[in-house]
Amino acid sequence: MVPRFEPIGEPGAVRDNVVSALALDARGLLWAGSPEGLLRFDGYAFRRYPLSGPDGQLLPEQFVRAMLPDPRGWMWVAAGNSGLVRLDVATGRWDRWARDGKSADETAPAANTVRTFALEKDGTLWIGGSGGLDRFDVKSQRFTHHRGKEDGLPDPRVQTLLVDRQGTLWIGTWRGLARKAPDGPIEALDVGIGDQLVTLISEAQDGRIIVGTAQGRLRALSPNGQPLPFSPGAQPGATSGVWPVMAMAQPDADELWFGDASGVSRRRAVDGALIERLPATGAGTAPRSDVRALMRDPSGTVWAGSYGGGLMRHVPSLPGLSMVREAIGSVSGGLDVRSILQLDNGEIWLGTLAGGIERRDRQLMPLGVVAQGSGGLPSGRVNALGQSKDGSVWVAIDTQLLRFDTQGRWKETLRSGNAVPRRFHALDDGSLWIATLDGVMRWTPEHPQMRAIPTAGLVGGTGEVNAFASLPDGSLWAGGAAGLFRVAKPGSDEPVAEWVEPVGLTGQTVLGMAVDLAGRLWVDTGTGLHRLIDSDGKKARFEVVGASDIGGAFGANLLFDKQGRIWSQRNMYDPRSGERRELGAADGADLGTGWFRAYAKLDDGRMLFGGARGLLVIDPDRFSPWTYKPPLVVSELRVDGEERALPANGSDIVLAPGERGLSLAFASLDYSQPSRNRYRYRLQGLDAGWIDAGMLGRTAAYTNLSPGHYQLQVQGSNRDGAWSPTEIKIGVNVRAAWWQTRWALALAVIAAVGLVAAIVSMRTRLLLRHRRVLELRVQERTEALEAATAALTAKSVELEEASLTDPLTGLRNRRFLDRQMPADVAMVLRHYEPTSGALVANPDSDQDLLFFLIDIDHFKRINDAHGHMAGDAVLMQMRGRLEQVFRATDYLVRWGGEEFLIVARGTPRRRAAELAERARQAIMAQPFELDGGLRLTLTCSVGFSAFPLCPMLPRALDWHAAIDLADAALYDAKDTGRNAWVGLLDAKADNEDELRQDIRRPLDSWAASGRLTLQRSGRG
Repeated sequence: MVPRFEPIGEPGAVRDNVVSALALDARGLLWAGSPEGLLRFDGYAFRRYPLSGPDGQLLPEQFVRAMLPDPRGWMWVAAGNSGLVRLDVATGRWDRWARDGKSADETAPAANTVRTFALEKDGTLWIGGSGGLDRFDVKSQRFTHHRGKEDGLPDPRVQTLLVDRQGTLWIGTWRGLARKAPDGPIEALDVGIGDQLVTLISEAQDGRIIVGTAQGRLRALSPNGQPLPFSPGAQPGATSGVWPVMAMAQPDADELWFGDASGVSRRRAVDGALIERLPATGAGTAPRSDVRALMRDPSGTVWAGSYGGGLMRHVPSLPGLSMVREAIGSVSGGLDVRSILQLDNGEIWLGTLAGGIERRDRQLMPLGVVAQGSGGLPSGRVNALGQSKDGSVWVAIDTQLLRFDTQGRWKETLRSGNAVPRRFHALDDGSLWIATLDGVMRWTPEHPQMRAIPTAGLVGGTGEVNAFASLPDGSLWAGGAAGLFRVAKPGSDEPVAEWVEPVGLTGQTVLGMAVDLAGRLWVDTGTGLHRLIDSDGKKARFEVVGASDIGGAFGANLLFDKQGRIWSQRNMYDPRSGERRELGAADGADLGTGWFRAYAKLDDGRMLFGGARGLLVIDPDRFSPWTYKPPLVVSELRVDGEERALPANGSDIVLAPGERGLSLAFASLDYSQPSRNRYRYRLQGLDAGWIDAGMLGRTAAYTNLSPGHYQLQVQGSNRDGAWSPTEIKIGVNVRAAWWQTRWALALAVIAAVGLVAAIVSMRTRLLLRHRRVLELRVQERTEALEAATAALTAKSVELEEASLTDPLTGLRNRRFLDRQMPADVAMVLRHYEPTSGALVANPDSDQDLLFFLIDIDHFKRINDAHGHMAGDAVLMQMRGRLEQVFRATDYLVRWGGEEFLIVARGTPRRRAAELAERARQAIMAQPFELDGGLRLTLTCSVGFSAFPLCPMLPRALDWHAAIDLADAALYDAKDTGRNAWVGLLDAKADNEDELRQDIRRPLDSWAASGRLTLQRSGRG
């Protein structure tokens, strides 16, 4: 399997897509060197740390050349000519040691150009650069210098350093390699690279030291410096294809990966033999341009940093999952698999989008291609592949069914009319069953043609068919858009597919089917997985199986392994244990869009699934889930919106009096697919239970905490949802202000009691004094209050009425309609849905609502020719015209501009056309009077719709939809020349989905289908 790298971060997150160094700190956070300083990555976002001096001023050099995390909470940094720079990660404080004209020799590095670091277990720091090798005692802050051959260095310019597990210091210079044992001197090593610049020193898992040079040479050494058998890399004297070896990572015990200017090369760990080179082609599968850093994190994820490619990540596939991505030959876009078949001879055929049919062996190694445009295979997508009992291989392209032999030679072509084959199912009797976009078809040796299978028990067409399943009783089941069909005797001369009424099956469209080891049928729909309980051939009872945490279809392409687990390209579910696993790109199921019906189970138990990015191979016997237990870290603390350093050594977070808000951001460091990590938290002392933050909520925020001591607990999971054993526990101490202390509260209570007593006493005296005065005024005030209340009530009624009325016409407005319609609609629905449950469909019902939209034709011409005052006069006169036609109990609403909406309540729909015509006549019959004696004769267009439009499905469309349909009818009337009306009187549909699809159709098309009664006026 070719490793696939993916870029990390949004475009522009890493300046110029340059990453020069990578490291993990003691907490597990990822750090990257960039042209703008340090970048910290928590799996979700980058945080930038520009390099600064102790005074807070930015350093002129920001391009990070090297960095080294220190377990004491520091990050050592080398940038250009800046000397030695250190960041205290917890506090954000910067320190710097640099040589200037006043520096004592032991207080600064030998030169300010620092290139590399190494750290001993006791905390001693080694520094390499243009001035040689420096030893830095962190406690005393004193430097000891080793500047040249007199100190054992083969060259005074040091490029790279390493302290191995035994404490030996390895030194790579511009002219060879040296080492220093823990208590010994520096000694140069003669390993055949004494004339070369050493650019890489790394330690393999088995303790070997791997060395790389700028001339592309490689060496493997024992811990004591003895050369070991290993590929030399570039050949001596070679000039082409030679790149400096800059980085190494070991993804597993079997391989070493090296980074250079050409990309990444994979080599065998045992001897360094080249496996393959992943070139920097920019195709998105390998790091682009100059690879400067490679690193494997504790989960096994490999990170790459490069010049031009930024930060990239390779997540190893789970055991048992792998991808085949490369197409046979030169096919643009890679391998896009649309159908899969294993022949009876074991050969595997892959039908592709545009590359014909690939032939591969059992190990999926290429055998050849049945190319399009030659050998009888036409151009187009290979929708389905199948093999009948006689050995013929069947291929579906568009509406064509082609027969080939097992060598890929074309034999004949059949046509299926307009039905596009989608899936084949071969039976032992030699027949081939074909699922198409328009029902089920069958081919038999006795009748070598594609013949449509008639259906029974279903009104309407079968529609698309997606899957077949053969049950132990000999019946054949088919599933698709119309649900389930059962062929009781698929081997008969005239088989019939009988529609099966499903009970308990959620979702109508069947996407996939499979039969388990016990012979039970499983069905996948758009809402999830279902298991058949029992069936009499007419009805089938199902139970819903909670096989996926995210809901929706299980994946359509259903296959069972020998352990009884059910698989698709998206999920795995074990019915025995209830174990559920989602399969994503990080798990190795990186096939892009997984195509429905592109799947097959091989004779050795492996499963193949086709997708836009290649072929997913699942070996259930080798599968094991993701078990990595990531660390959980706090990435940010804010108090009242201001960032604050985390308390050291597990101390409490202290909120001083007056500080009200606390927020803590956290991250579970499973970098493989952070979007699937889950979080939950609780503040003990406040929260009764855990607060589930889901996958995106990574912040616990609290405000207005009462004084006291709390403990914040945070838990995080890995990408599979397994909670990590590490848990964040932080004390929170909210300090009380002086007025919140106990003695202050006690004094306040005493003072309050005394004050209340004084007020009560004084108030009692005042009340007694004014009692008689108040009694005399009670009657006067009561009368005044009653009068004011009456006036206020009248004013409230007036304001309420004004809020529901259009100020220009005096008609009702939209707010009135929004308030009134729910009650009217409820009354209509009660009429059409009586308590018995039987639906009522009476065209003469007096409980209908009729919605009329009336628009004055060419109203804009009035405003343009006579002014807006004339237009307003026309609108005001419209009220009288409409009141001539409609009843006082109907709602007359100014809908907007020159549009009016009328809701005729309790009116049979058979009267709709009559009212529409009367309204049209009322507006046209009498001229409108304008100022100056001007009279205008106007016309109008009317659109109307009855509610409920489909009496048998009264709740399918709400009253807003009725207005939208009336509006569509109005526009239809205008399109026919205006001064006309068009109305929707009645609609028929088998179900709500069909009705909602019909309302999106043009009215004429809908009416032509026979499911809509559409009325039109004659031209007036």
